[in-house]
Parts: sequence; C-alpha cells; structure tokens
Amino acid sequence: MTTLVALAVCGAFPQGADYSSGLRYLRLRVRSGEYHAALWYPSEAPEHPHLYPTSARPGRELRGRCAFEAGPAEGRFPLVLFFHDYGGGALGNSFLCEHLARNGFVVFSPDFHDLAPPFYLRTVASSRIEGEAVPFLRVAATVAILAREMNSDRDRFFRWIESCRLGPAKALLGELEREDSIRRMVDWEKVGVAGHSMGAITGWGLCGAHAGFERDGRIRALVSLSGGPYPFEEGVAKVKLPVMVVYGDNDPPMNRRCPRSLGYERARAPRYLLVLQGTNHLTFANPIAVDANAAAGFDERRVTIRDYTTAFFRRHVLGLSSETLDRAPSSSAVYAHELPEKAEVRWELAQ
Repeated sequence: MTTLVALAVCGAFPQGADYSSGLRYLRLRVRSGEYHAALWYPSEAPEHPHLYPTSARPGRELRGRCAFEAGPAEGRFPLVLFFHDYGGGALGNSFLCEHLARNGFVVFSPDFHDLAPPFYLRTVASSRIEGEAVPFLRVAATVAILAREMNSDRDRFFRWIESCRLGPAKALLGELEREDSIRRMVDWEKVGVAGHSMGAITGWGLCGAHAGFERDGRIRALVSLSGGPYPFEEGVAKVKLPVMVVYGDNDPPMNRRCPRSLGYERARAPRYLLVLQGTNHLTFANPIAVDANAAAGFDERRVTIRDYTTAFFRRHVLGLSSETLDRAPSSSAVYAHELPEKAEVRWELAQ
C-alpha cells in the first residue's frame, strides 16, 4: 500500500523526508538561446508556501512548498534531469520534483522552446517561468497537428526533437556544470533522467536510443512517464541503462503503431513497467488546483508516481535498497519488473 506523505506544520523537514526542498530559478544561455529553469535541491532550511511563477491567469497559479533560495544541505547529491511535456513548462511536475529534492536529489528542469505547427516559427507553452504563456487549450489544439505531421514523417520528427529538445538539453547540462555553486552540490557521476510525454521521448533520445546523440556516461537510469519511444523505438535496445516505463490505462500513445509498452518490451534488464488504473495523460502533471502540491498528496496515483520514481532512482542511481520496487502499488493495473540477478520477470495484477 502506498504511503501518503504529509507535510509537517512545524520543523525544518516534511514528515518522512530526509531534507527540505530548496528551490532556485536559473537563467542559462547556450548556442540555441536563453533558457529559464528550475533547480530543486536538498536543503536544511524550513519550507514555506511558495507561489510558482507560471505566467498563469489569476486564480490558476501553482502553489507548492519549498525553501526558496535557501542554502543547500552539506554534501554532494545525485542529479535528476527532468524534461517537461510538449508545450508545457519546467514547473509542470513540481509535485514530483519537490519530492525528489526532499529525498536527496538535485533536480534540474528547463523551460524548452517548443516550436509549434503549422509553420514551426513560434514557440508555444502553457506555462513559463518568465515570458509569454498561452491558454492550455490553445496548446492542446496544436498537439493533434504535431502528432499527425510527425507520425507521417519520421525524419521531420528527428529534426524537430534534435533542434527543440536534444541539442538544448545536452548544451544546458554542460552549462549547468559550469555554474560554480551548482557544481559543488552535485555528484556528477550519479545522474538520472526523467520526463513526461515529449519529455520522456527526449529522455529516450538522450540516453542512447538516438544514434546521433551519444549518451553521457554519467547517466545511470531513465524514467519514462507517459511517453512512448517513437521515433526512437528501433534504438531502445541500445539504451544500456535501467529503465522504468510508467503510463495510464486511459493514455493512448502519440503513435498508435508504437505503444508506450514497447519501451519496456525492448529495454534491457533491469526494467520496470507500471500501468496505473484510472489514469490519463494529464495525471502525470500537476493537478489543476490552487495548491497543486497538496492536491497531489491526496491523489493515490500521483503519490505512486512520485514514490516509485524516487525508489527507482534510489536503487539504480544511488545503489540503495528499495522494498517499494518489490511490490505492486494498489493503484496499478499492471506492475512488472525484470532484474538480471533474478533472471525472471515478475508480473502482478492489482485485485
């Protein structure tokens, strides 16, 4: 049974956490332009309510809890690169990023510049740390066009994702490492990658599925949240990393000839598959609520997403034991994992 994590009213750390969630906003310049990003990190300062600057209209702001601009905890911590969905933003999965920071990870999440159809000359985003954002429904209207055009032209999709996602992601990691204060808080030999939707596709490409992008050898694990491997499905077997594939039972893929489960089926062990009951594509992002972080804490599916993602990185980035991964969550429709040392695949169906 997944345990709900409640925030403490008093004291430095939320109940059951190792640290508080620190938060800074960054502005990084690389060859493809200037990017804003969020950096969550372990801190020993007390958390307070925080209003995230998502450029949302009044009444739809995103609220969380963090130690804003507080100093980091002593030591060096593993890094998780988190990539958002198409037309989304760096703060769109803060419920998960805050949780990772409280459990000893530095999380870097940039606002990508996603070019939108039909002419691919203007960027589109429903949420930005700084700059113009558009209503979510306007972004959603471009998704069907993007999917249709990219599904019919694989080479075009390769060019789009190389330009809008993979190139910037690789450059931003290099720039992040040159930031002195960040360099000192990160254990650069322990890096994980996670992403939602287009962010998951970005992760597949960055972790070795795209032949044109050599994987950074410091990356140790990949979590794909509601994102199929297309257009990299032929390269999934080349991702020589532990992989966790998570999606919902009401969550059709971008390319129906390339189901989300294909990432698990073609991945090497150790590999994990988690299919959540009553879950659609948007369940993996922050809930629409005045206090999204609190709302996520009472949604068993989002608790499962954050708990299993964290447990996976603790096991495969840090090398720690994790009993969580050895059992199926109550919110799952299917949970499977194959570990090479056990030489078996375990399937569990929720009753």
